[in-house]
Amino acid sequence: MIRPDANQPPNASPGTPPAIRLAMEATPSPELIRWAESAEYVPLAVVFTDVIGSTRLTRSLGDEKWKEIRETHFRRAREAMSSQRGFQIKTIGDAVMAVFPNSVNAVSFAMDLERNTGDERIRIRAGVHIGELEWNKLDVFGNTVNMAARICRMAKGGGIWISEQVMQGLVARNPEWRAGWTCHENVSLPGLEPDLYRLWSLPPSRDGGVAIDTQRRPAATTTPSTVPVLVSHHQRIARGGAAELFGRDAELKMLDDAWSSAPPNKLNVVTFVAWGGVGKTALVNEWVNRLARDGWRGARRVFEWSFYSQGSDEKRAASADTFTAAALRFFGDPALADSPASAWDKGVRLAQLVAQERSLLVLDGLEPLQHPPGPGGKGVQAGEIKEPAVAALLRGLARNNAGLCVVTTRERVTDLSSFGAAAPQPDLDNLSEEAGSALLRRLLEPTDSKRVHRVESTDAERRAISREVKGHALTLQLLGSYIHKALRDVRRWREVKFVEADAIVQGGHAFRVMDGYVKWLGESGEAGRRQLAVLRVMGLFDRPADPACLAALRKPPIAGLTDALGGLSDEEWNVVLSDLESIGLATVAEWERPRVKGYDEETGRASMKTQQRGYRGDIGEPGEFTPPAPPPAGAVAVDVHPLIREYFAARVRETNPDAWREGHARLFGHLCASVPYWPEGMEGLQPLYQAVAHGCLAGLHEKARADVFRDRILRGTEAGGYYSIKTLGAFGPDLGAVACFFDEAWTRVSDKLTESRRSWLLGEAATRLRALGRLTEGVGPMRAALGMAVTATPPDWHNAARRAGNLSELQLTLGDAGAAVADGKRSVEHADRSGDEFQRILNRTTHADALLQADRRDDARALFVEAEALQGKRQPEYQRLYSVRGFQYCDLILSDAERAAWRCVLDLKSEISDFKSANACDDVTNACNDVTERATQTLAWVTPMNWLLDIGLDNLTLARAALYRAVLSRGAAEGCESVAGGPSPADADPNYGADDKTLPAAALTALTYEHMAAAVDGLRRAGTTHHIPRGLLTRAIYHFVIGDAAAAARDLDEAWEIARRGPMRLHMVDVHLHRARLFRDRGALEEAARLIDETGYHRRDKELADARAAARGWPA
Repeated sequence: MIRPDANQPPNASPGTPPAIRLAMEATPSPELIRWAESAEYVPLAVVFTDVIGSTRLTRSLGDEKWKEIRETHFRRAREAMSSQRGFQIKTIGDAVMAVFPNSVNAVSFAMDLERNTGDERIRIRAGVHIGELEWNKLDVFGNTVNMAARICRMAKGGGIWISEQVMQGLVARNPEWRAGWTCHENVSLPGLEPDLYRLWSLPPSRDGGVAIDTQRRPAATTTPSTVPVLVSHHQRIARGGAAELFGRDAELKMLDDAWSSAPPNKLNVVTFVAWGGVGKTALVNEWVNRLARDGWRGARRVFEWSFYSQGSDEKRAASADTFTAAALRFFGDPALADSPASAWDKGVRLAQLVAQERSLLVLDGLEPLQHPPGPGGKGVQAGEIKEPAVAALLRGLARNNAGLCVVTTRERVTDLSSFGAAAPQPDLDNLSEEAGSALLRRLLEPTDSKRVHRVESTDAERRAISREVKGHALTLQLLGSYIHKALRDVRRWREVKFVEADAIVQGGHAFRVMDGYVKWLGESGEAGRRQLAVLRVMGLFDRPADPACLAALRKPPIAGLTDALGGLSDEEWNVVLSDLESIGLATVAEWERPRVKGYDEETGRASMKTQQRGYRGDIGEPGEFTPPAPPPAGAVAVDVHPLIREYFAARVRETNPDAWREGHARLFGHLCASVPYWPEGMEGLQPLYQAVAHGCLAGLHEKARADVFRDRILRGTEAGGYYSIKTLGAFGPDLGAVACFFDEAWTRVSDKLTESRRSWLLGEAATRLRALGRLTEGVGPMRAALGMAVTATPPDWHNAARRAGNLSELQLTLGDAGAAVADGKRSVEHADRSGDEFQRILNRTTHADALLQADRRDDARALFVEAEALQGKRQPEYQRLYSVRGFQYCDLILSDAERAAWRCVLDLKSEISDFKSANACDDVTNACNDVTERATQTLAWVTPMNWLLDIGLDNLTLARAALYRAVLSRGAAEGCESVAGGPSPADADPNYGADDKTLPAAALTALTYEHMAAAVDGLRRAGTTHHIPRGLLTRAIYHFVIGDAAAAARDLDEAWEIARRGPMRLHMVDVHLHRARLFRDRGALEEAARLIDETGYHRRDKELADARAAARGWPA
């Protein structure tokens, strides 16, 4: 017998059976296991999955490889299970057996795993049933288990099969979820005869859904779609607003037309631009709701995200990484989501995933990720997206999108301006008088039975109000509710003094209405004062306020802020929130505390002491963490419109600064205690990033800097430190935290910190700006940090050497070789004064690299040799330069081989004859062998440390050496009958490379490809954007010489896009040169020549001359 309450949703009532309530926890607890062992039966949903064709796979792959792939699949299954509150019972051969608290979670898990099994060679089938289970130790038995196993076997060709009881659980939550399933009547299951069953099936599809959205309620009317639709509302809490939308018919039609558009007139991205409160979010919400009522009109996936605070503040940028990770998981690449790959690469991949099927992506409130209006420094444009992942995503979707992306923002998106009609950016105007009047009438004269009171008004009166506030939607919404609730007479609307509203300030008219609300609530007894206290509290947040943070502010009360909320019971608190919802000033949403693992303070501090001695200690596996004060069951998060947050933030800060500081100090302490001392992963670090922001607003700058950012987020700054960027690649969130210490972005650090701390933060800002590809913004703070170190009393030569070296590297990447040489020279002088042996090594190689790019090779070589001698003395066990320093030295050693290989590609036969006569060929071959030996050894040193950048650079050196050696060996053997000796792929057919013009397989071994792949992947994972073009440029040559010209062109396009945004002008030179030499592009050749002259990148002078000589023979 199936118990009817087994299908209850996760937000179960107090009468929910204990097993369901316990199983609803994020991960099954020991309490669940103990309870289940003591119970006779447990009502849960059971899922069986099985790999299709596993015997064939084992035979074709071999036992060891199959075992590896199967383990990958099981890891993927556990990940999908965890996201749906599942509990793995066991694996049986290739099969997985798991239990879930309800039908929705069970089917969501099955859909997710069926679509993404962890390896593209694996396909699965799944069966789901729900009912009573007999629990014995850590296994389950009974008819429910037997039936689920037999249902799984029905999916012979793959896909998902479920029982009628499971389907009932789905449609009880939302009737739309039946769409796409096929019903099978009178099915006989082996071993369960003679009974017949009704089953449902979903066909196999790698493009199916990942999860069922348990938040969306069934629409009033639905048109079933032909396929399952996956919907997600990540970070989206609906704003209080009108139940109807007025005056937006043209915009709604535009979205309808965009959704149905097709090539050649396809609209890929639509961006609505307007000031806050005009109604951008309401417009998009209404259109999405209409789409849902129409069965999603062919959409396969719907993903909505709000970037919370609608301000142009650098300190809000951390949410971009959270968005990128969530979206990658949703669209099918969880491995990349959790990797430290560069933000740009994640954005490129996300664009590919979104565009490959008919998806709707909604990005609400983009402006925190854009450069604000006003002077932004050389190369910075107002409205340009600061976050590389989002920039890459939107540019990719603007080029190609099977569905539609809808964006709302206060600033036009500069990155989309070049895409024309495919990415329109219409301004969203304020409401017309007619629409404003209609909105006010609905608010003043409600027709629903719950709101009996009506305020009579004429169309002329309502139009006058709309005219006065210039049709600002939020102001009309607030004012209409205020008249209805407080004034109760439309003629009293002029009591709100709009004449004082600042037209320059976004939301100025809305602020005047909020003044009225403050007065009214303050005079409305205890209930009104409590509501007003909640609104004031919301001014402390730039995001929805979770119940744990709110509880920390309520108890004990803060004078002038939360004293009206002291002593409230949970029931009384819920009444206050309900009252705020009823007047349209706040919304609430369910909240679940993330479960975070990590390390305790003793472990963390001991590890940092070990780091200071130059060692990396093993700290073991992260442990479970229990927060000190969990919020009450059923607690909700609270949100208000961003303009309302801004209003109360300004009011509390100006009128009660003590309460402002105390509130932020309370949040700082709570958030610091809410996660382990060293939390694992981005989800674990998020509360600490928030703590830094609140700590600075509380005036606790040094505690936020040292105790939280340095010691807990970075995990120290010595060897083994910088966890957030070295392990997670979290340059964006780090930059958002560093920004909190600045009074003026990247130029003025808070004077609450000492000069040495300010200097350190300027350097930290510059390194992260550089890593994110925001190079021009990084020059100012880097130069300021250098100046502070030099002028300190006494001078801080150690940090002066670091800053000068970093500045030299930054200038070089930006394309000023002369300035880089000068700063590099200064860095060596400062390092020698500091007496720091490591800095003396580091800054010599930095200076040497700048000299190399300026074509002063002899000077560069002398410095590299000197640095390597110092390295051997400092660390006798490591006699060679390694890490970036070793890569730079190998770059010098390979420079002649690089030019010689290019001459072969250009088919300049005279070079080969010169090699043969002067044994120069032996010299360049020996150079390739030398760097191969070096990089092989240093790669062995850095791999156990998992230093991502160093691993990537060593693999790149090995790939370059092998590639040049292969090109030169063929050129020498054939008088340089080179890989480009025939017509260029630009002149030939698309199958170029399949003939004898490609290098033979023996010349380019599988190991060469492995190093190349590891290099590009490693540089991406390291998250340092300015290094990625190096790998792409080398891979472009590799692809070309094996005959894949299209792949070579793609590599160059990606390298150009990264370099252009920096700008990284030396990389831009190399892209132009590569394009000219590989594809016989005279225009690119001349652009390279112009940039070489501008930047002083004279290392390429001889290569430019070679290319110009070859160009004389290119077809016109």
